[in-house]
Amino acid sequence: MLKKRIMVVDDDKDIRRLVESILGKEGFVTVGAESGSDALKKIQNSKPDLIILDLQLPDKDGFEICKILRADPATRTIPVVFLTVQNLDSYKIAGLEIGADDYITKPFNQTELVARIKAVLRRVEWGDKKEAPLKDGGLSVDMEKHIVVMDGNP
Repeated sequence: MLKKRIMVVDDDKDIRRLVESILGKEGFVTVGAESGSDALKKIQNSKPDLIILDLQLPDKDGFEICKILRADPATRTIPVVFLTVQNLDSYKIAGLEIGADDYITKPFNQTELVARIKAVLRRVEWGDKKEAPLKDGGLSVDMEKHIVVMDGNP
């Protein structure tokens, strides 16, 4: 099984390194970015399975980066988890409404951070699985394509 690649976007080098260390101990491969523009450049080459994104970045804020990711067909399905000091409900709601998959506030519990990341990755993995058509005698039901075939006739 390939190791999941996680991009950590935070302008605070100490926080970024801490999160990368925590995830590295859990077997994840990490890629760090110190700004929104740095992240957008690195995403093309690193192709992360998940992005941990701070809201307060020096160039573009995390909301803007998330909107850019969601608007681009190449990145719209990459899960985004906000990790930020902004703990107001209005920020949490806005983050989730623009497309974040989770929102975690700093300071954070390391075990909870890892558990939430694994949960998001599990949901994505389950969503990627294709169901084979169900068959019984002459009946075939393709749930993905919404097609029912009986004795070769749709």
